[in-house]
Amino acid sequence: MNKDEARRILIGELARYCSYSYSDLRYLLRSPDCFKVTGPSGTEYQIEAVILGEDRRTGALAIMASIDDGGWSALWGAPGSGFTMSREGKVAAGGELGELLSLREGTAQAFHTSGATVNIKGGQFLTVTLLHPPAWELSDSEQRDFARQVAQYVRDTYTGYERLESVSIRFAKVVGEGPMDFTISTRPYSFTRHELGAPTNALRGPTH
Repeated sequence: MNKDEARRILIGELARYCSYSYSDLRYLLRSPDCFKVTGPSGTEYQIEAVILGEDRRTGALAIMASIDDGGWSALWGAPGSGFTMSREGKVAAGGELGELLSLREGTAQAFHTSGATVNIKGGQFLTVTLLHPPAWELSDSEQRDFARQVAQYVRDTYTGYERLESVSIRFAKVVGEGPMDFTISTRPYSFTRHELGAPTNALRGPTH
């Protein structure tokens, strides 16, 4: 098994779970969630995500996931292969998954939105969705310019940028209230790493 490819795919899927609410995540993983994905190499992987434990006092969930290609080896319990979520929806994780969560929080703050989600497909294609961004009321060309600014922010702050093939940006908003609400979004504005160029390092701070 290509452990590097498998790890990147696993982290991308865990980032998706991090975007769920506490109640939705608890319901989704009431039993192990198993599914298959195909990596950039064409290898088919199976992922299994489970609630490893629930704190009796605080209700915090500990989520763990594994990935394998049908062979004898599997990534289970490796650094970055799990996270915790509090009842309030606060997520804590380390390693590359923690970096994605930091990117999610930083992007929402930098562009003054009510929230953001970050997902990676195949370990190479990153999508950022901004909820209720200022760009929602702009024209299509203006939205693309705004999306490029967000993609450049990703370029300059995400330490895993060099591993990406593209960065896509979407804008979304919730319509309606209560049980009748639903989310609508724009088409994704996609930029290849070649289009975005090398990081400027202006926002990354010192490296050691």
